Parts: sequence; structure tokens; C-alpha cells
Amino acid sequence: MWFTLSQFHNRFEIEFLPVYTPSKEEKKDVKLFAYNVRSVFARVLGLPITENSLEDARTMRNADVLGLPNAQHLVHISRIVRQLGITRDEMKELLSSLCDAVTQSSEPSVTLDELAIHLKSSPSSLHLRELFLFYLKAGENVIDLRKFATHFYLLTLPKAVDDFLQFCFHVYDRNQKGFLVVSEVNELLDALGLPQSAVEVLANSGDGLGSQVSYEGFKEIVANSKDCNSLFKHARSKDKKHKS
Repeated sequence: MWFTLSQFHNRFEIEFLPVYTPSKEEKKDVKLFAYNVRSVFARVLGLPITENSLEDARTMRNADVLGLPNAQHLVHISRIVRQLGITRDEMKELLSSLCDAVTQSSEPSVTLDELAIHLKSSPSSLHLRELFLFYLKAGENVIDLRKFATHFYLLTLPKAVDDFLQFCFHVYDRNQKGFLVVSEVNELLDALGLPQSAVEVLANSGDGLGSQVSYEGFKEIVANSKDCNSLFKHARSKDKKHKS
């Protein structure tokens, strides 16, 4: 944009396309009409088309700022949540309910019917079923509500890495004992799409973290792990700017 505005003049070419007449199907379905018109523009310009919306772009951007991998997974989840008719403000309200459900229950897994209750949706909803199947592992009929809550929190576009990690720690701290055991750390790293084994990190840390990991210990694991380090790359750069 700056380059364009700094020029004395800019050349551009206008091509007038034939009038697009909608079909009977397109007159009944505005989304189909919009999609087909967009396809014509893309074909003339020789450009690909994408199903990503502005909200999807914001989700991917936020995942990148936090240094998280698999942003496309979050976009897919975000799209389904929107199809369920859940707004961003409603997400924040539901998130509180999800967090309470996770921390107050001894069992973090939920069925499709239970997820429907948490999201105030119908179990027969195709979109809810698609969301449930996204988290469902082969041979099981329940999903991990902690993992879902972690991803759901990301859809609210958190700005601070520390706030996000605190939420993750809180959700995975079963019975709110103030620490995570190694298995919980591994499950949390898996939810974040970070493959580094916490057992390996703890074994190599040599700092006496032991099998009980506090929040500060968890932050240290994330900061020192080569697979998790990207979570802090933007946080560190912001801290340097703030100190300078």
C-alpha cells in the first residue's frame, strides 16, 4: 500500500466481464451464487480460491503469534463452531462452563450428548457430530474435553502466551492439586500439537523437577524444548522491546 501511494501515478488494467446471470439453483441459494461468481473472477485472474474467511485468517494469525503448529486444525474447528451459530462472545461464556466442567470432574472424557449440553446444541446436529468426530479416537466413543477446551480457548484469540499456558495448566491439573504429573504434561503437549515427550525433557533437564511439575516447571519445559520453543519466540521479542 505504501509503495502504491508513494508513486506519482499507477497503471492498472480494467477488464469488463460478461454479465453473470444466475441460474434457478443460484437464485434459491445466495451462497452458491457467490461461490460461482467468485470462481469466475478467480479463473480470469488465474488465481486459486480458498474457503478461509476473515475469522479464519485471524485464527491462523493468532496461532502463529503464539507459535502453535497445526493452525489449519484450528481453522477447521473455528468453521464448525461458526456453523453451530456460536459467536465469539458466546465462546467466552461457554469457555467458563467448559473449564468448570473439566476441573470439577474426575473424568475428562465426554460423550456426544454431554458435549451437546456443554455447547447448548442438539446431539442430532450434523455440525456438532462433525466436531465430535474430529476429536474422536478410533475405537472410542468419548473425547477428551480438556483438549477441546484448550482449542476452544484459542478461538477466543488470546493475546498473551502466558495467559494461554496458565489456562492449559489449569485445565489439565486434575483435582486442582497445583501441579501436573508427567502423563498430564504429555497429554497437554499432545493437545498443543507439540510432539516432544515430557518424560524425555524431564530426564534431560537435570534441574530436579521430578515427576510433579508446577506451573513454573511447565513453562520451563515449554521454553527449553526444541519442539515447544516457538511458543515463546514472540513473547521473548516483546519482552526485549518492552525492556528497551
